[in-house]
Amino acid sequence: MTKQFNTFFEENYIRNLQFDSFETDVTVLSSNSYKLVSKTYNKIVVLSKISFSIKYTTKDFINDLRQYRKVELHENILKLIGIIKQSIHGIMLIHEYANEGTLSQYLDQNFCMLNWNDKLNLAKQLVSSIKCLHENDIVHLNLNPKNIFVHKGNLKLSEFGAFKYRTKILNKFKSIQYTDPQYLENHETYRLNKSSDIYSIGVLLWEISSGVVPFKSELSYDFNLLNTIIRGEREGAIPGTPKKYVKIYTECWRYSSNLRPTIQHVFKELNNIHYNYKEIITESIKDNEYKEMPISKMKCSNSTSLLKHFIDLRYELIKELKIISSIITTLNKASTSSNFRSNELGSEEGKIIADALCKITTLTSLDLYDNKLGSEGGKALADALRKNSTLTSLNLGYNNLESEGGKALAYALRKNTTLTFLNLRENRLGPEGGKALAVSLCKNSTLTSLNIENNKLGSEGGKNNLGSEGGKALADALCKNSTLTTLNLSSNELGSDVIKALADALCNNTTLTSLDLESNNLGSEGGKTLADALCNNTSLTSLNLRFNNLGLSGGYAIVDVLCKNTTLKNLDLRDNNLRGGYALLEALCENTMLKTLNLEGGETLINSICKNVTLTSLDLCSNGLGSEGGKALAGALCKISTLTSLDLYNNNLGSLGVEALADALCKNTTLISLNLGSNNIEFKGGKALADALCKNSTLISLNIQQNNLGSKGGKVLAYALCENSTLKDLNLTGNKLGLEGGIALAHALLKNSTLTSLNLYNNDLGSKGGKALAQVLCKNSTLTSLDLGRNELGSFGGKALADALSKNSTMKELHLCRNNLGSEGEKALADALCKNSTLTFLDIGYNYLVSEEGKALADVLYKNTTLTSLHLNNNNLGSEGGKTLADALCKNSTITSLNLHFNNLGSEGGKALADSLCKNSTLISLNLSWNNLGSEGGKALADALCKNYMLTSLDLGRNNLGSKGGKILANALCKNFILTCLNLENNELGSEGGKSLADALYNNSTLTFLNLNSNKLGSEGGKAFADALCKNTTLRYLDLRLNNLDFKIKSINPSIKIIQ
Repeated sequence: MTKQFNTFFEENYIRNLQFDSFETDVTVLSSNSYKLVSKTYNKIVVLSKISFSIKYTTKDFINDLRQYRKVELHENILKLIGIIKQSIHGIMLIHEYANEGTLSQYLDQNFCMLNWNDKLNLAKQLVSSIKCLHENDIVHLNLNPKNIFVHKGNLKLSEFGAFKYRTKILNKFKSIQYTDPQYLENHETYRLNKSSDIYSIGVLLWEISSGVVPFKSELSYDFNLLNTIIRGEREGAIPGTPKKYVKIYTECWRYSSNLRPTIQHVFKELNNIHYNYKEIITESIKDNEYKEMPISKMKCSNSTSLLKHFIDLRYELIKELKIISSIITTLNKASTSSNFRSNELGSEEGKIIADALCKITTLTSLDLYDNKLGSEGGKALADALRKNSTLTSLNLGYNNLESEGGKALAYALRKNTTLTFLNLRENRLGPEGGKALAVSLCKNSTLTSLNIENNKLGSEGGKNNLGSEGGKALADALCKNSTLTTLNLSSNELGSDVIKALADALCNNTTLTSLDLESNNLGSEGGKTLADALCNNTSLTSLNLRFNNLGLSGGYAIVDVLCKNTTLKNLDLRDNNLRGGYALLEALCENTMLKTLNLEGGETLINSICKNVTLTSLDLCSNGLGSEGGKALAGALCKISTLTSLDLYNNNLGSLGVEALADALCKNTTLISLNLGSNNIEFKGGKALADALCKNSTLISLNIQQNNLGSKGGKVLAYALCENSTLKDLNLTGNKLGLEGGIALAHALLKNSTLTSLNLYNNDLGSKGGKALAQVLCKNSTLTSLDLGRNELGSFGGKALADALSKNSTMKELHLCRNNLGSEGEKALADALCKNSTLTFLDIGYNYLVSEEGKALADVLYKNTTLTSLHLNNNNLGSEGGKTLADALCKNSTITSLNLHFNNLGSEGGKALADSLCKNSTLISLNLSWNNLGSEGGKALADALCKNYMLTSLDLGRNNLGSKGGKILANALCKNFILTCLNLENNELGSEGGKSLADALYNNSTLTFLNLNSNKLGSEGGKAFADALCKNTTLRYLDLRLNNLDFKIKSINPSIKIIQ
């Protein structure tokens, strides 16, 4: 927070409270407000979040608070209690709690018990509060019953509602009936003013008299409602309403702002009303103006200008919905593409977007992937698609549309004539949804790409998958459809009947160019069936068959196709246990179309690709190619002119194979990335590569880790670095370079001006080698990442590097783990970090630091302003070191990731860190595994999770939390809405702890990763998780191994991966 910010709070006696001054029991009122108990004041309060941005700065916030200070003593204005400073990006306001909710809620629940004296009292309090604002030159701008509260029968106006209005958080679209009609008609030039508040008061006075939302029957947020309000239509008076009261609100809601009364006039007239039951009844019988009149259904005007005003206004209003602001910003710029991805939009938001689609005439691409639209949202969008004539691309993946939503969208495809791309992956479409889509594909003539991945088109059918009938129907549709070019059916457990039907379709279809069948367990027979189809198909260019267990016979069948097929360009056969390398070799020699081939996991050599002129990327890692295979590939590199990336990791090429490849590198002018790790190339191979680097002018990345180059190999490579001017990334991990090799590389870094990343992990450099490299860092200005882990640098090397960090201005990432730096080396590094202003990542794990060194590092956290990631794992800091670091975290504002694995922190260290989590506002990842925290440490951290609003990843593995700790953490998960990743492996949680955590999954909607490996959950705990997974829709990974479950857990959520 700025100095101006702090000074303002101090001068105005606004208290700055901490999260630990509140009880942990939190009730979420909305996405930005929470109800909880203040220990300081011993009463219920509300926390409201205010976010800062370019449009609403801290300066604007201070000005708003100054305005509030002028009116805060009024009895009908909600009281500000204090603030909680979170970060430069936002703040939490603490204000009094209204026990009867909003005015809308109060009228809905209590209207039948209110007499006219009660209604008049509410109206007078409302007008009195606005009179106070206006007399202090404050305009509220956003009066509606959702930011007016009632506490013990008395009205409380929230001035904070105006704050929300200005930060663009408020969903004003749902309060259109309270908005000045002159602004509705021309929002670009008309400025909201005091008279706008008067109009809102008029509508609110009518609502107090009726107890219902104005224009309730018209609230479909369409053109009719806007037209109705702008043209002057208003709600009719309710029988029994005092005549003078009606006169007041009808004057207030006049169209022209010049004809509306002042707040002083309204206040005076309202206070002159004295309720007389007999007089009102008499008047209401005699006077027809009091009869309740229904709002007429107005037809849409043909006025082009008014329709434009409506569309422009809609854009402006939707823009104030924070969760979908990005799409409106682009729409206002006449953009054609908008993105709502992963915004937790529900069915209601889906309906609003659907309604907009009926009016917007520029949008061509809409991304709604990973939301919660459900079948209702899906149906609304389907209706919109029947009317929309511009949208060409729609992404609805992972929205739980189910069969009803799927059927509605399928029906829309029969009517829509513009959509070309549709993504429906992971939506539980069911057999009916699948068949409906198939029928539509037979009639649709525009769709070219359809993704129905992971909808379980399995042969068994059932509630949550398309079944064999749906799969066959889709296959039959392909025989009739003449426009679809891309179809994704991966992860659908297709049975042999469906595969046969698809193969038959491929023989007849002439338009499909891309087919994804990954993870369908096709087996060798399925592979053969598809292979036969490919012999006849002349359109398919891309085919993904990864993870299908094709086996040797299936592999040979596919290979045979490559010799005959002349159209396939991209083929993925990874993880299929092919064992058909020589046949593939022959096929590649004959095939002249294939550009990309991925065979990770294949066994033998593809020893000639000379005749293939299209491949750009080749992955042959772990294939046992040997030196002969290396030579063969080298020959190909001299002739092929398209390959840019080659992965030959772990192939036992030896020095002879690499010598041949190095010779090819001298001639090759296209390769930019080469991986030769773990190939036993030794000095001879290293020398050959070094010679090649002096001549090659295209290679950017080279990995030669674990190749036993030795100090001689290091020297020749160092010489090459002096000559080479293109290499940026060099990995020399585990090559036994020794002191001599290290010194040679250090000298090379003085001359080289292109290398940015160098990995020298585990090379026996020693303290002198470390010092030589450190001296270079004082002068080198290009290296940004250096890994010197496991090199026995000792305190001498550590101090040398510390000195270098004080002078270097480019290094951002430094790895020094397993170097026995000692207390002197570590303290020197700590001192250097207090001065360094560029380093963002530091790993000093496994350096046997103790609590004293922990204090020095804590000092770093106080002073350093750039470090974001710090690894201190395996250092035995102890509880005292943990406490010291915890104190520093309370004040640090840059660290986002902290690794304290295996530091013997104990329960006391855990408690201290838990306390820091309540105050720190930047840490998002914390590893506390193997620290013997116990149930007490676990309890403290659980309490912290209820208060912390930043941490997304927490590792508490192997901490002996026990069932008690598990239960407490489960309770925290019900309240925390930020954490996405939690590791609790090996904590003796037992069945009780497991059941509690399973129950938490019913309420938690953010956790995506949960590791419960080795926790003795037993069958009861397992059953609890099986039940929870029927309701939870957010978890993506669950590890339940070694828990004695005795049965296999399944989930209806197709996206979750369960390890058991």
